[in-house]
Amino acid sequence: MLQKYVSRERIIFFDAAIHKQQALVHLMDCITASDRIADQEKFRNGILERENIMSTGIGLGIAVPHTYSNAVTDIVIAIGVSREGISDYGSMDDKPVHFVMMVAAGSHQHREYLQILARIAMLVKNERIKTALLAAKDEDEIIAALSSI
Repeated sequence: MLQKYVSRERIIFFDAAIHKQQALVHLMDCITASDRIADQEKFRNGILERENIMSTGIGLGIAVPHTYSNAVTDIVIAIGVSREGISDYGSMDDKPVHFVMMVAAGSHQHREYLQILARIAMLVKNERIKTALLAAKDEDEIIAALSSI
């Protein structure tokens, strides 16, 4: 299901140590390049407002910054992979974040939005898939790993 909303151009491999804000900006830029974002400023504000309420670092190496609003015409996901880990993300378990899965959905897509977040929650518990994602050499391997959840 997740691979339906991810394309090769929305997968970023962070080469070196990266900070949380840098990762968020890179992924927001990646998503706003999509024609699915009707209002770029409102989308960015939605992501940042959600992050200011509480860190979206859900633990076990995964963060899920997300928004759902009328700034988005259709669901789009961008993924950032940090093999080194983002140490300043502020994850619930205080561990570095290796996968940032940014999700944007339209306000008319509440059901699909919740289904995507549930699938990502399943990913947190699946060490085999997380290992495959971390070992992925390219975007196609990321998409292949996501297709199994």
